[in-house]
Amino acid sequence: MDTSVEERQKLGKMTLDELADWAARHHDLPVNRALSSAEFQRRQTAAAEATARFTRKMALYMLLSVLALFAGVIAQVIIR
Repeated sequence: MDTSVEERQKLGKMTLDELADWAARHHDLPVNRALSSAEFQRRQTAAAEATARFTRKMALYMLLSVLALFAGVIAQVIIR
């Protein structure tokens, strides 16, 4: 396996603090800068995707609650 692939996989298992420390210690080589930047970007992308999924789910819950409220209002109008 390619050394950079092995190194990237090792970086993927690190916590964010460990990754930041590794990047600070190994910033001298361009390949290390690229690896650490790529890992940070991968994690940012994953976090952004998780946030988008959560936001969509919450928007659906809000829509359903508004529809339930609307159905309650319609039911009250019909009953009166």
